[in-house]
Amino acid sequence: MVASRDIQPGEVVFQDRAAAVGPSESNPLCLDCNGKIVEEKFLRCSVCLFPLCDEECIKGFEHLKICAYLKGKGSQVKSFEEPNPIYDVILPLKLLLLKKNQPEWYSILINFMDHIEYRKSFAEYWDQVKTNVIDVIMGMPGIVEEGLTNESELCQIIGILETNTHEIYNRHGYCYRGIYPISSFPSHNCIVNARPKMIKEAPYISIFQANVQISKGGDIFTTYIWPHLPTRKRRQTLREGWHFSCTCPRCSDPSELGALTSAILCKSCQGGYLLHENPLEDDKPEQWKCHQCGENGNSDEILAMVDELTNEVENIKRDDVEGNLKQLKKCRKTLHCNHSVLTELRVRVIPIICRGPGKGTQHFPDETIEHKKKLCQENLAVLKVITPGLTRQRGGWLFELQDSIFYLGKRQYEEGKLDDIKFNEILKECKQLLIECCKCLNNEPHNTVEKFYEMSAKGALKVLSEQILMLSCVTGMRG
Repeated sequence: MVASRDIQPGEVVFQDRAAAVGPSESNPLCLDCNGKIVEEKFLRCSVCLFPLCDEECIKGFEHLKICAYLKGKGSQVKSFEEPNPIYDVILPLKLLLLKKNQPEWYSILINFMDHIEYRKSFAEYWDQVKTNVIDVIMGMPGIVEEGLTNESELCQIIGILETNTHEIYNRHGYCYRGIYPISSFPSHNCIVNARPKMIKEAPYISIFQANVQISKGGDIFTTYIWPHLPTRKRRQTLREGWHFSCTCPRCSDPSELGALTSAILCKSCQGGYLLHENPLEDDKPEQWKCHQCGENGNSDEILAMVDELTNEVENIKRDDVEGNLKQLKKCRKTLHCNHSVLTELRVRVIPIICRGPGKGTQHFPDETIEHKKKLCQENLAVLKVITPGLTRQRGGWLFELQDSIFYLGKRQYEEGKLDDIKFNEILKECKQLLIECCKCLNNEPHNTVEKFYEMSAKGALKVLSEQILMLSCVTGMRG
């Protein structure tokens, strides 16, 4: 996708609406609103026997358009606390029915990439797909009789969904995804210049927004993966999921254009770090070399170490502050500050450190607040390279950074360690951080972390502006 004109940071590039939405490896969800099924409150449809939220959802359009085809299938749903393969048929069925109900959309979507031959090469996976999805749909009432499809077309539909869907919601085992006619067009790049805002309720609007200025004729890039992953993991994930080997400028550069999310501390010199010197040579052993002293690293040892540390992180609960902080301290001994493992640990810790039941930043000691400030600054430095501009991650960390700076300054001011003028300078610094935060987070979808940060930043900005004005008046009077 290419810009037909100059696009400014924060400007909407396009809006899109999901053509079909359905569960993704999920615990049971309502077939109408995609809400979590509450065991004490659900109702079963008398036709398909699937559990739904209430009578309104039973009568809902999203449910009714698939209900007859699913006749009796919902009887398989016994537990609401674990995934059930019957839900794997919902999204393919919805996409198939566009052929009948919205043929103009179907004619676009059916031409999307499917990588089906590659997927079929994994025999165990494809046997499950055939058993759990293809055979089930082909056996539904009306599918064969109406001449809606055949096995070959269903294979194509499944490949299209696996390649092109966007995750809309994923939390605590409940997840659903959608396929969008336009949002699938932007290409991947490991340094992005635009982002989607996904509305998590029907009609599931996707608003694509520019993060930085995009000049006329420039490519509009998104990312298919977490951008803070190291080069080896990014390229491996893209090969396995989207079947291409990324050769973007970041993947091609040992330093990742300065992101250094793969860099390892050198044992032979002070301050040096090892870089993966041949990142695009997948068929050759990895070569690691210190940028400062020239020492070569042992590839097998490096990969084993990173894998071990990554596994340790994955075994720590995301909300375990002390556990994640302890692991962060351990990883600093061997990994560059920007390394993806450390970046991931900071992503976990920043929103929950200096917070607790009935506690805010002001209730924690200076040492803890200073630590949080440092974590924010470190992750902002990484984001400046890999997701520059008006991104939601940057907006969140800017808010957390100003929160730390404000309470450290406020405490020093109250203790008489800062005069009015210096404290006012700190307030003005916080105000600028909040203004930038509000540029990053503007009209965010409701019921999201980004919306929480947006509203918190706007409230804090109003209070800060009043404090700055009042303090300026005081210092002016004293002058």
